[in-house]
Amino acid sequence: MALKYSVDYYERSNGSSPTREAFAAFEKEPVELLDAMMAGIVKLEDAATHSGNLVEHVSSGLWCLSIRVKRRSARLFFTHLEGGQIMLMGGYTSDKKKIPSKQLRTAQSVLKEAINQRRTKC
Repeated sequence: MALKYSVDYYERSNGSSPTREAFAAFEKEPVELLDAMMAGIVKLEDAATHSGNLVEHVSSGLWCLSIRVKRRSARLFFTHLEGGQIMLMGGYTSDKKKIPSKQLRTAQSVLKEAINQRRTKC
C-alpha cells in the first residue's frame, strides 16, 4: 500500500498566505501552466511521485514541486509534516530552469516561520 499525503498550505497568524500569493501570480500565466501545477499538486498526495523531475529537494526540510510548460516554469515550495501532511510554502513563476537564490532564501525563511508558528501552538 502506497503512502498517501494530505496537502495543505501555510497560513500566517495574520491570515496571509505565501501559497495564495503564488497562485494569484500563477493565474496570470498561460492556463496550461496553471493546469499542470494543479495536476502536480494532486500527484504530491502519492509518495511514489516524490522522485524524478517532479519534485526536487532544495534544502533541509524544503522541497520544490517543479512544473515546466513550454518555456515557463512554475515552482511551489513545500515541506513534510508529521502525520503524512505536506504544507505548501509559496512559489513563483520564471523563464529560468534554476531556482533563483532570492526565491530559495524566501522559501527557507517561510519554512522557519512556519516551524516557529507550529511550536508556539503546541
